[in-house]
Amino acid sequence: VSRFYPLVEESLAQEIERLESEGIIAGARVLRSEQWAPGNVTVGGDVGLELYQQQTGLLFSHMFGAVATAGVAPTFTHTFTPGDLSGKAFTAQVGRPDVGGVVRAFTYAGCKVASWELAVEAGENATLGLTVIGMTETTATPLAVATFATDAARPLNFRHGAVTIAGAAAKVRALTVSADNMLSDD
Repeated sequence: VSRFYPLVEESLAQEIERLESEGIIAGARVLRSEQWAPGNVTVGGDVGLELYQQQTGLLFSHMFGAVATAGVAPTFTHTFTPGDLSGKAFTAQVGRPDVGGVVRAFTYAGCKVASWELAVEAGENATLGLTVIGMTETTATPLAVATFATDAARPLNFRHGAVTIAGAAAKVRALTVSADNMLSDD
């Protein structure tokens, strides 16, 4: 884990289906342990965060697939366009406090952005919602120590944006852009 984002909400989880036998066994009132087995494993969920000035390019790369960068340090322009998402995956880690107040690490490997929504409204911070699918969940990885870049905790708001539609500036009070990358979770 190398990038850290303050989350507004998240619902990442691992779900394991249960495959149960429909066979009836004489004298049995409940399913026996040999009559069921673990089924398909699904890993994923939704992540909601505010959009920040720094370190969001990595997320955008996983949302869109392609990026072109131009400029000279410290000012760069990143242009994200739809591109090939194969070969792009990330690991996400969430720290959740248990009932005793100890923060436990939940690490999700092989993650991809299945769909996303970027929204901004006058007088509000910009928000980014991601629907993530992954391969595995583990609690064996130690929790990474969060470090934030300068200005990383400064969310963008409506004052920082301009909207251009078909080459012309547009006057808007709110804007929502979303996409579905059409990824299958199986």
